[in-house]
Amino acid sequence: MMKTKIIVIALACLLLGCLSTQAQRQTTPRTIEFAKLSDYVNDSDHRRDGERLIVTDVPPIGPLTYEKRNKIYYFRSDESGDVGSTFHTSPALAKSLRQHLKLGDYLSVLIYCTLVQFVGDQDVYRSPFVTKVEGFDGHGRLAWTAVGPQPAKLKMPQ
Repeated sequence: MMKTKIIVIALACLLLGCLSTQAQRQTTPRTIEFAKLSDYVNDSDHRRDGERLIVTDVPPIGPLTYEKRNKIYYFRSDESGDVGSTFHTSPALAKSLRQHLKLGDYLSVLIYCTLVQFVGDQDVYRSPFVTKVEGFDGHGRLAWTAVGPQPAKLKMPQ
């Protein structure tokens, strides 16, 4: 009888440990280089809405543009115009980011984002929604941080 209780308790602890590890793995953002971001985001069979990413090696950030339909902003860091490397963000983060970009006192940035889905009549695609940007100076020290909210919805009209 005592042996059975010990075995049941040990199995319960093992199961809880596995669930805890699995939950932790899902909440830890994945780090990805900007050069691989578009292919990563466009691999729709393996991506999920709400997946969190940290994007490294980001080229200079382009101008912020307002998108009336969803009341959000977007910017690009390259000229391809690919949806996988088009960053969307909240008005609050855009306002803060615009001030930092004007100063130009950064050499590199880290972008923290959440994947959201845009749904149209004939097209569905995912794109990163930025929740935090960190700017670093020429010595690799954090110079500034711009923070915004998580996306209000994970699926938005196109």
